[in-house]
Amino acid sequence: MSQTKKESFVLYKPVPDPEGIGYLDQKLVEFRNSRPPKTTGNPYYVMGEPVGDMRDNADQPSVDISEGISDLEKEIEGVTVWISEPDQQTEEEKKQRPCVVYIHGGGFVGGCAQAFQNLCRYLSSQTQALVINIDYRLAPETAFPGNIQDCLRVIRKIRTDETYFFDREQMYVGGDSAGGNMAIACAQKEYEETGRQPFKGLILYYPVVDLTMEDHGWKWNLEDYSGTEREMECHCAQSLRGFEPQILKLYVQDQASKEDPLVSPIITPDYTIYPDMLIISAEYDYLRPQVEAFAKKAKDAGCQVKAVRYGGMNHAFVSLTGIIDQAKDALEEASDFIKAHNTSIK
Repeated sequence: MSQTKKESFVLYKPVPDPEGIGYLDQKLVEFRNSRPPKTTGNPYYVMGEPVGDMRDNADQPSVDISEGISDLEKEIEGVTVWISEPDQQTEEEKKQRPCVVYIHGGGFVGGCAQAFQNLCRYLSSQTQALVINIDYRLAPETAFPGNIQDCLRVIRKIRTDETYFFDREQMYVGGDSAGGNMAIACAQKEYEETGRQPFKGLILYYPVVDLTMEDHGWKWNLEDYSGTEREMECHCAQSLRGFEPQILKLYVQDQASKEDPLVSPIITPDYTIYPDMLIISAEYDYLRPQVEAFAKKAKDAGCQVKAVRYGGMNHAFVSLTGIIDQAKDALEEASDFIKAHNTSIK
């Protein structure tokens, strides 16, 4: 079995077992088979949608594989954040270190920053960075663009407050899935506000980039995924298919058009506003075609883009830090991306 087709500039990282190429990684299959079933029956509904069930099933397990990292929960500008940083750093080292702002996924309505702390701790340990993990307000209680505004308040505070030690020329913003969407939105808004791009780079794990349900350089077809004669591969490839109306209903709430680039960044009119990007996609993810189309549009516009597709992985695999080897590798891709932009990191 061969890999599913891809753009030539996308680096493909296959599963470790050559005989498993073209299917889900066996370790991921074993994890999925061993986990408890999703729960149902939470009575909390909003706008007729099962928000309680969505939240109950949003977070995934992980393991702390970091070393020498401390973390702290605090409020910044009224927004709860988790701060991770190395234990042993001199004041001078702190002033030279990068800062990574991380925005978690969860479909805009679920997830929490604490569930992504093992991811952020490992990223801090690999880069010696100050990592700020934002627990933004969730939809539907907070509609677009409230959660983006939460993130921007935190970003602007830490950038201007000199009690947060880091190199202001080495600030990155990233996230996964819905969080990746908001990270891109933050880069848009900061450029719009300042006329320059304050971020050194975007770190994007399978970001939601198109909620329009229209043709913007990509199309979804089950035949573009290999191995879908098997039930789990078929399920993972299309598990998010058709999610757009629900997200528009719960998150956007008619506060903007679905064609607004803050909602669907794939239709950004000028990609040159963006900083360098690391874009990670998963082979068995409904979002893969739109993610890689976004990467191509950015690259064609002249942006510096590194795009990596993880074979045998499904949506949200990076949150399985310490459980799936590819999650660790994808965080090390982010570490390498940051180190390539900062020669002071060892």
